Amino acid sequence: MVRYIIKRLLAMIPVLIGVSLLIFFLLYIAPGDPATVALGDSATKEELLQWRVDHGLEEPFFVQYAQYMWGIITRFDFGNSYITGKPVAESLVEAFPITIFLAFPVTVISMIIGMLLGILSANHRNSWIDAVARVGGMIGVSIPGFWLSLMLILLLAVKLKLLPVSGWYGLEYAVLPILSMSLYAIAMQMRMTRSCMLECQRQDYVTTARAKGQSERKITYHHVLRNALIPIVTSSGQHFGFMLGGSLVQEQIFTIPALGILMVTAINSRDYPQIRGSVLLLAFTYSIVNLLVDILYAYLDPRIKAQYMNEGRGKRHMKQRKAEV
Repeated sequence: MVRYIIKRLLAMIPVLIGVSLLIFFLLYIAPGDPATVALGDSATKEELLQWRVDHGLEEPFFVQYAQYMWGIITRFDFGNSYITGKPVAESLVEAFPITIFLAFPVTVISMIIGMLLGILSANHRNSWIDAVARVGGMIGVSIPGFWLSLMLILLLAVKLKLLPVSGWYGLEYAVLPILSMSLYAIAMQMRMTRSCMLECQRQDYVTTARAKGQSERKITYHHVLRNALIPIVTSSGQHFGFMLGGSLVQEQIFTIPALGILMVTAINSRDYPQIRGSVLLLAFTYSIVNLLVDILYAYLDPRIKAQYMNEGRGKRHMKQRKAEV
């Protein structure tokens, strides 16, 4: 298993290099002049040219890319923002924990509540419980996030005055955005769990377990749920990765200085170093999430763990035979 983890970590290197090369190339050919955005329309041609020279924009593409990657590898330096002059790494350190703080509770809440509702719906298929759960899931995935956020502000912040409207000055400011993002996540998790549970319930091993006289509770949690968890965990990992950069609507409405709004601000202002650093951080985090999901597979399904172990034994056996020859 350790060999597999090391292999996956090494495989992340070409992925990150490819992402960095792609985003660097797209920004290189993108229309617009960051010098004009930074200095304003009143700047002279000489001032614009000097600004580009100072920031290395007059160098050839591969020279710029090599200098950028060398700075990241040797000094963990993502450059400075064109607009604020602040180091990009410092801005990312300030914004990224807020994004994680929003995405992680939503993922946990959606997994707990969504899975429970999905299990309940699957075990009472075609009953009124299943009908209510399916209608609720359809409503949850259909309600626009910006509309739900505004309704929560009107109800809980303006009328009832239970929570602050917007800003980021304490834990209470995270309640409304987490609630607004959780409804969609719970609905998606419920629908996924119900579908996976129903598929597993039709398998032969479930019929065999019932024929042996095992209780429905044991069949549900020991046989059905355990085999249905792999696609559920996959969906949760993908949704967590999506929320790292996809919670922009809530960040904008609730005025949260997280990574999504930082990226949009950088795009609007042609702040290339900030865009590159944000994209690379998202790519790295998403790769780590996928790695954790794959590791979790091995603990949920013994067959996958045995496959990893057999691969390691096979390679060791081949090395021993070669050494004997």
